[in-house]
Amino acid sequence: MLGLNVVAGGGQSGIKGYYYDKPAMTAEQVRTWGGALLAQPYVCAFFMFQYNQDYFARPDIQAAVAELSAKAQSLPIQPCRHS
Repeated sequence: MLGLNVVAGGGQSGIKGYYYDKPAMTAEQVRTWGGALLAQPYVCAFFMFQYNQDYFARPDIQAAVAELSAKAQSLPIQPCRHS
């Protein structure tokens, strides 16, 4: 399972995050980094954590999340346990 801390992992993005000293990710960061994680062949689950209503209400973030969702839904189902 892989995920992104979208509201505290933006580096110097300037977007208000969950913590005063940790900006949220930009839509481009969500697309790029989320896409890189989803490209891994062993991914069985992908998530974004630390929900923030204002952040996820942004149209640019909604578009990036929708793109990742479509990409994730197009992938083959992978078991989340090792044999």
